[in-house]
Amino acid sequence: MKRNIVPPPVYLLLFCGFAWLIDAHLIIGEWVVEQPSFMHTTRKLVCAVLLLTGLGLDIRSIVQFLAARTSFNPLNVNNNRVLVTTGFYRYTRNPMYLGLITLLLAWVVYLGNYIGLILIPFLMWVLTRLQIIPEEQALARIFGAQYLNYKNRVRRWL
Repeated sequence: MKRNIVPPPVYLLLFCGFAWLIDAHLIIGEWVVEQPSFMHTTRKLVCAVLLLTGLGLDIRSIVQFLAARTSFNPLNVNNNRVLVTTGFYRYTRNPMYLGLITLLLAWVVYLGNYIGLILIPFLMWVLTRLQIIPEEQALARIFGAQYLNYKNRVRRWL
């Protein structure tokens, strides 16, 4: 099995950098117009909600792993001794990665250049291919039928 060597938050930082580059260097025609002040306030509020949601997903998921006394280290899934299926894990198999996606969305909203939204599916693809699929293979090997039943009940993302 292929071993993951890049921590998922590094992918988030990389994609946040791409969003910043898009914002700083990509102006398309007349899409860039000064927004009224209420839009700045609304955008900041939406950004704050997304930021808190993303952090909440990540922190609460980590707390669940700690409470179950199992590893949440995505670079070494083989250390997992308990399959966590409660809390957010009842609705998505990957709430930590969903939290990272939400944090990227918060950053794009903060920047206000919505062309950066194109990065969301690309980050989802990268996380799926480089992190989630290898993790799923390891979890199936470790937990067998228990994981396969869970996988059949709960979606990968939402």
